[in-house]
Amino acid sequence: MVDGSDSNLGGAYKDMERAINELSEAVNLVTLRTVDIIAELVRDMSDDVEFIVSKVTVIDERTHATHSNTNIIMKQGDEIAAKQDVALTKVDELLQVNREFRDLVTRTLQEQTEGFDRAAERQKEQHAQKRSKTTDPADKKRDALNQIKAYFSGRSWDLSAVTKEAKIQRNELDSTHVHGTGDWLAEDDAYSAWFEEKSSVLWLRGTAGIGKSYLALNAVSQLEARRKEDGSKTLATFFFREEIHHLATWDGALCYLAYQLAEQDSKYAEQLAIEVSNDESEDSMWKRLFADRLSKKSECNVCLVLDGVDEMSSEQQEEATKCIRQVVDESLNIQILVTSRTTMAGLTSLSVRTVDITTQKMANDISHVIKAGLKSLARLRKFRKPVKSVILKKLRSKADGMRYVEHMLRRLSYIGREKAVLKDLEKHLPDSLDALYALMLSECQRDRTVEQYMALKKLFAWLAYSKRALTLGEASELVAMTASEDVFEIEDELIGRSARILELARTDEHEDDEADDRVDDSAEEDSYGDSNHDMKDNGASPLTFQERSLREYFRAVDVDQQGLRTAPSAAHLVIFEMCANILFTGATRPNVNNVPDLKNYAASYFVKHLAEIDVDKASNEEVERVVQKLQKIFQNHNNVARVLEYNTYTRYSDMEGEDDSTGPMWLHKVKQWVDRALLLDEATRSEDVQGWAKDFTVLNALIPLAKGHVENWFREFYGPANAQCFAFAHDALALSGVDVPVGKGTVLKVADYFPDIEKTAGAMRGISAQMGLWSIPRTEILQYTNKGLEMLEPGKSALRFYLNRSLSIAHFRLNETEKSVELLDVALAALPENWRDDPDLRTQTEGAYIEKGRYLKLLNRPDEALQAYRESETVYPDKKLNGYTLFDMSGVYDEDRDPTGTKLLKLMQSWSDIDMTTFLDFTFEYDDMYAIARLEHVAGNAGEEGKDFVLGWYERYMASLARSSNSLVLAKAALATLYRSVLGDEAQGLKLLREIMKMNLADYEFSVTVEERFSDSRSELADMLHTEFRSTSDPTKKTALLTEIKNLPIGSSTALEKSQWMLYSNISPIIAMCQYTMGPGVEYQATMQGTFNNCLEGLSDSVGWNDSPSLRLLAKILSLVGGLERDALIAISLQLSWLTGANKSDMEDEDDEGNKDGEANDALSGLTEQAQALELEEGDAQPEEVTTGGAERDEANSTSIASMGPKHAYENTISRPNDKKAEGANTTVGSRRDEENTTSIASMGPKHAYDNSIPCTTDTAKGLKAEDKKSEKATATAPAQRNDENTTSIASMGPSHAYENTTSIASMGPYHAYENTNPRATEKKPEEATTRAGAEQKEQNTTSIASRGPIHVFETKISSTTVEDGKVRESNTILIEEATVDKSSSPGNNHDSTEEPAEPPVKEYALPFVEDEDLEDDGPVCCDGPCGSEWETYTEPIHLCVICTNADLCTPCLAIRRAPVKEGEEEPNFCGRNHRYLKAPIKGWRGVKDGMMRIESDDGSVVETAFTEWLAGLKNERWPKAWERFWIDHSAARDIGF
Repeated sequence: MVDGSDSNLGGAYKDMERAINELSEAVNLVTLRTVDIIAELVRDMSDDVEFIVSKVTVIDERTHATHSNTNIIMKQGDEIAAKQDVALTKVDELLQVNREFRDLVTRTLQEQTEGFDRAAERQKEQHAQKRSKTTDPADKKRDALNQIKAYFSGRSWDLSAVTKEAKIQRNELDSTHVHGTGDWLAEDDAYSAWFEEKSSVLWLRGTAGIGKSYLALNAVSQLEARRKEDGSKTLATFFFREEIHHLATWDGALCYLAYQLAEQDSKYAEQLAIEVSNDESEDSMWKRLFADRLSKKSECNVCLVLDGVDEMSSEQQEEATKCIRQVVDESLNIQILVTSRTTMAGLTSLSVRTVDITTQKMANDISHVIKAGLKSLARLRKFRKPVKSVILKKLRSKADGMRYVEHMLRRLSYIGREKAVLKDLEKHLPDSLDALYALMLSECQRDRTVEQYMALKKLFAWLAYSKRALTLGEASELVAMTASEDVFEIEDELIGRSARILELARTDEHEDDEADDRVDDSAEEDSYGDSNHDMKDNGASPLTFQERSLREYFRAVDVDQQGLRTAPSAAHLVIFEMCANILFTGATRPNVNNVPDLKNYAASYFVKHLAEIDVDKASNEEVERVVQKLQKIFQNHNNVARVLEYNTYTRYSDMEGEDDSTGPMWLHKVKQWVDRALLLDEATRSEDVQGWAKDFTVLNALIPLAKGHVENWFREFYGPANAQCFAFAHDALALSGVDVPVGKGTVLKVADYFPDIEKTAGAMRGISAQMGLWSIPRTEILQYTNKGLEMLEPGKSALRFYLNRSLSIAHFRLNETEKSVELLDVALAALPENWRDDPDLRTQTEGAYIEKGRYLKLLNRPDEALQAYRESETVYPDKKLNGYTLFDMSGVYDEDRDPTGTKLLKLMQSWSDIDMTTFLDFTFEYDDMYAIARLEHVAGNAGEEGKDFVLGWYERYMASLARSSNSLVLAKAALATLYRSVLGDEAQGLKLLREIMKMNLADYEFSVTVEERFSDSRSELADMLHTEFRSTSDPTKKTALLTEIKNLPIGSSTALEKSQWMLYSNISPIIAMCQYTMGPGVEYQATMQGTFNNCLEGLSDSVGWNDSPSLRLLAKILSLVGGLERDALIAISLQLSWLTGANKSDMEDEDDEGNKDGEANDALSGLTEQAQALELEEGDAQPEEVTTGGAERDEANSTSIASMGPKHAYENTISRPNDKKAEGANTTVGSRRDEENTTSIASMGPKHAYDNSIPCTTDTAKGLKAEDKKSEKATATAPAQRNDENTTSIASMGPSHAYENTTSIASMGPYHAYENTNPRATEKKPEEATTRAGAEQKEQNTTSIASRGPIHVFETKISSTTVEDGKVRESNTILIEEATVDKSSSPGNNHDSTEEPAEPPVKEYALPFVEDEDLEDDGPVCCDGPCGSEWETYTEPIHLCVICTNADLCTPCLAIRRAPVKEGEEEPNFCGRNHRYLKAPIKGWRGVKDGMMRIESDDGSVVETAFTEWLAGLKNERWPKAWERFWIDHSAARDIGF
């Protein structure tokens, strides 16, 4: 693209200029610091082409300033030789930066030609960031593929286009493949050894057309069959094709191969996603994608099949050979099968196994293909059997490969009659493929006129030697230069005499764009679609030879000069001369047909063809011709400079070869031609040519062109073209040794270099425009603009318009918007009467009106702004407004200016159907959240009229789209949200979501946005189905709903099987909760275990970007298992942390290292929070009562935890003392504290009953520690006698059981009623400083809560009294994490009922600022409530909903969600009623640093635990024990009525 080979970019120049003006003219000039040029360009690349193109000159400035300095240094002699070397090194470095930068700029410009606008891209990026952290972890696997695909699609070879071409190529090969061919390959010793993995590389080599691709396809079939059987190796294939650009590059092939591997191997995909995110890497694609990923120590084993590697350029073949050599030398975990011709020297030097493909080995295959053709070709299959036998025998005797057979069969089928076929076989049967080509050309040449012959010969020369494929339009223009239309018509040749030689290749453009997708259902849509279809038939299709071997036949060195072929040097001479003639006559604007013409090709490649003409072997006459052309070019004949400015982005310094200290290599090539001409007789050339040749030097050669560029710069008013003129002028002067300084002096030096050029008002305009790109005060720049205005004669003029518009933009940059509007009015008033006749001026006028509308909108003058937009429509009355302008216009009436939406409704109603369709196209092409919100605003606030209008347009729009349109997915998703969130129509929303799930994304063009919307819709549907599941008491309906949830589709690109995907999805906890209710327990555990394993895999791999979603999912799963509540809180607290310092990839499986795990758990126990219970196995000895220092303390702590599987019950009772540590207190003999705290927790699966009692003493506000406190040197602190009693019971039951517990909290399964009363004794705060001995304080607290279903984690209050220094301090209310159970499906407690259940109270605690923690940078967590808050660190608690697939709430939004809904109020439309939450962070959280989790204890100390230790302890000890408790056998029988 840097060298101008991108035909779409060059040919669409005019369209690009208009698009840029429409979308971003308001940001013409951006003031940048010099040191930030490249970084700021990347950020603002969509602002303006003038800005972007001119940025190139900045790098040119640096490069050529240094370059010029180098020339000066070199002239100063030997004493500064060392400095010269340094300068030369700098030149090389800067030139490299220059080229890379230009490549970036060119790609940026291409993106703009394709319609990307700045605002939409920013919105998409913001939306992606908003999703990134809270996305479904299973979709993170898919997102890895999307990230890889997006990265690869940003390259010049564009993965989407490569994939499209590769699939078409593979389909064509499959369609022509004949069953039974290539079977002999499996018996070949070399192939067998390679197939059995005894060698890493196998080379299949043979002559052109012999059938190498047939054999490669046969090998692929065998490898695919093996992979299906054992999954041993991932397989990737690539079939190179020289005539198809996207299939002829090594890097493009590597990226497509890597993507194929990533689709099959999720680990490789994740590693690759990390690698491509490092866009600054300078390593080769091979190293990044393969060598570093697939070393001999890696777990991945891959097989690559590369067919036709010799169809790449020689340089790329050499690169491929180096990569293949590395596979052999370093024993990489890669097997490669490569096919090529025997002439590929690079492979010959490798010591690899080879299979030589000969005619003898292919004999049976050739027979199979001939027989298949005789059966399949329409005319041949009607032949009699004896005739078919003759054909078989004749062809088999002469065929030297498959291509010979294919051509001959088509030839005979074209003849069509048995007798004629037999006669042709006798008289014209070629002996080889080359002989067949010769026959085809002789038949094509026969009976041509001289004019036709010359036109055809030149056309074939261009097609054989062109640097890029010519389009049909360019070929037609080429033929017209040598023959009139009535003599030779290229379209006739394609279907006539050249039909067997030439073909129209597939275009790079996607054929399934929105225009083609639309269904014609109105006259206006017909005209809209027709215009797009017309563009498809505008000559943009590449014209090529039918096959590579035919092109090579034309490029032979020894050719018959009387035939249609041309020798290489002579062909390049023909092309160069025609390019020069095009430059001399092409000083006009680019063509208006939106396709490149030959001016683009001539401007980009004339130097390259000159370089390939052999100057030493050229005749004297040829030398004279070449030098005459060169003299005209370098003397700027007919303003050649203008043709270059308008038709190529390839500057002089990049036209051909490398630069050295004396100038570009191509100028030295020109010097050779000049020197050769000076040796010839002067009488053969004109005085002008002779004078130019004598004065020619490499340094002065470009001065006349530089002058032409400066003159064009001063004459050119249009911004982007003005910048191009300056860039070429600067480049030419720098290469001519002119010392052009870096800074504002650059512009002035170029402007003043030719003093004979008058400084007109246009010159002032050009100078100010280019100076605006430097760090120069805008007031100084404005002086030149104002000076230009002063120089103008009174009256209207285009230049007055341009200058005033530039002033307007400048004042807008100075935040003087009112002044900007005034100046735009002045500019518009200065338009000349004939302004509509100037295409550029007309486009600029439209842009000025649009700018005015934007400025007025910012000034809060909506009616005037709308009028300005309306006036912009009058500039092109027959042209529809673009989507961005319509979107901009709709922003005039936002919710603040139009709270009822009626004004916005009227505006949209005033649009034509085409306008509304264009607006919706824009909306869903970019998935623009603001545009969608405006539609929702009208539907939700503008009454029935607004609702009907929006819904009607949604339906009409979706009906107009093809079934495979990406916009159809996005529109349905937006409409589903509209129905649910805005209109409150759950049924319609559910219907649409189900329709989306039936869409097969494999049928759609790749789009990250579509993938995301599909995922969002799937999660939304899962939430709705889960809500319905929890609301119904019908077991049959529950079963059906669970089945539907489990069968929700994956989407498209994912490296996971569906079963594995579901177990790594946010839908997995929903399935588990439903299975817990429905049973059997083994399925519940299988889902939980699979999800747990996948989360651990995501947290144990070498990648970090999947940690946050893995932790969030893990937290939910842990919250559903009894006894792991604290681990759940730690997991969710880690969601914002960067865990790279944990060295996760080094974490070993410690299943058999119980001691290690025990140590990890001991370390973890130091982090325990209030009321952390010690869990002992049944039969463990009860801890003894402890008395310290004579103090009498009688504490009983009884803990019972049970969790059950089907038909099991488990009861465990633990009593233990809890000592109280009194810091600095004396022990008073006889003092006595008697505390009793009874807690019962029960957790049950289906058909389970559970009872558990935990009597325990209440300690200080520090809470209970998991370890015994008898080692602490604490004493009882007062003779006061305290008697506390705290009894808590939590129960959860499965179906078909009844359970009664009068102690605390109960939760039940379906068809049960349960009542639980919790008497909780806590201490009251004494009013005195001390408590008296024997004083007794009691408080009774009774709570009754009914709940059921799976366990969830929430926070609740527990009160305790602190006694320090002999004083009883204020009773503290603290937060602990307790287990409760979902209660949505209990009879009489319907999830959607209006009765408000008791909600667990929320107690806030301070979140200290953590200064040194390691935070993840993968985007924020966002509140899904109305506030939309975002967190990248814990500035306030975040509540993750356990019931929803993916919902987070801040504390205020949680309060809104939990608040009772009063009569007449609407139910909040986020999260759900009676949901349960995980509150992050855990109390005392101090973040993660270098892989160490830090949690503050109650005594103020911070305990650090390695993340890997916590994870290992969870995996190897706590998780298995939790399931042991779940499954321990115990009868469900229990006492009732006691």
